[in-house]
Amino acid sequence: MTVKNVPAVVSGWLKDEKRYFEEEGHDIAQKNIANLSALSWIAVITIIVCSALTGMLVEDWDITVYHVGAVLFFAAFGLIMTMVKQNKVMAAEHSDVLCVMFDLGMLASAIAICAFPYPDLDQVFVSLVFTIIPVILVMKARTSLVLIFGGEAAFVILSYICKNDAVFKRDVFSSLTGCILAVVVSFSVLSLRVNNYRNRTMYKNMNIVDPLCHVLNRRAFDIYSRVYIAISKLNTAVLLFDIDNFNTINSTLGIKKGDELLVLLSGIMDAKKDDKAYVGRIGADKFCMVMEFDYSPENIKSVARKIQKEFKNRSAEIAGSMCYCSAGISIHLKNEERKDYAALLREAEDMLYLSKSVGGKCCNVYSDSRNV
Repeated sequence: MTVKNVPAVVSGWLKDEKRYFEEEGHDIAQKNIANLSALSWIAVITIIVCSALTGMLVEDWDITVYHVGAVLFFAAFGLIMTMVKQNKVMAAEHSDVLCVMFDLGMLASAIAICAFPYPDLDQVFVSLVFTIIPVILVMKARTSLVLIFGGEAAFVILSYICKNDAVFKRDVFSSLTGCILAVVVSFSVLSLRVNNYRNRTMYKNMNIVDPLCHVLNRRAFDIYSRVYIAISKLNTAVLLFDIDNFNTINSTLGIKKGDELLVLLSGIMDAKKDDKAYVGRIGADKFCMVMEFDYSPENIKSVARKIQKEFKNRSAEIAGSMCYCSAGISIHLKNEERKDYAALLREAEDMLYLSKSVGGKCCNVYSDSRNV
């Protein structure tokens, strides 16, 4: 990787990180809740054990109100997180808030214990906190950075106020070391998770996406469409397109030009669909779209016309002369007897072949209410 490629690599990583938190949000939230529950009880045990050991090792040392407050905070937090984990009621968007609350509680207790009770006592607990928290909690990179550097700044300021110069310098060194380690570990852990997400997405796409046109392949499209139509509560339509005289184009202009036309048609269909619709390649030059609509079947015909018009205009740049695509549409209205995807696809195919039989460049629509 050269220096010139760094911005592109960083931009790509940030996009993947954004997609990771958007698409895996629920799973991340559930993992965070489980981690927060375990960490809270670990914090309670750690503070109690460390307080007991410190009392035995350091002369004239006593437990302070900060130790008691930290134990009570983490015990209460752990109890709440345990209940949330069991009931599974926490929404994904609230997970980060709870992580930040835990992180701030951990940093506040560590800073209070390290800076206030015994200003001359050299403590390195903060560096341990900085290092451990990013390893376990799954938070966005910017959130982790704000917490790490915010906690470091607060610790340095309070250490400067409360401690003598010699202890202050040692504490700053240890906390800065922990801060740097925390940044490295945080990004390493997050990078591993994002890369794992990339790989899972890649393998998933290999199984369901057509490698040339980047739309659903036949097997995946059939599965998605069957479920889509079965659960739909609105009017549904199956739109079938293919390129007129595609074999002739392939034999005269070459397979590369034919592939470019296939990519063009699938891209136009994908751009014209709404967020709830699906597009798939179900044959050599045959593409299908399944979608819902609220109003008149004329809306669906309008979508088909727009796709055909744009393909006709843009295909001239590839093939040198205008190419056309034919369409067949099957419409199922919600007040009609329920049909499955296979029946709708057969009707759309009949309409497509009817369009081809009259010279192509047109669209025919089938519905039980009317056969146009």
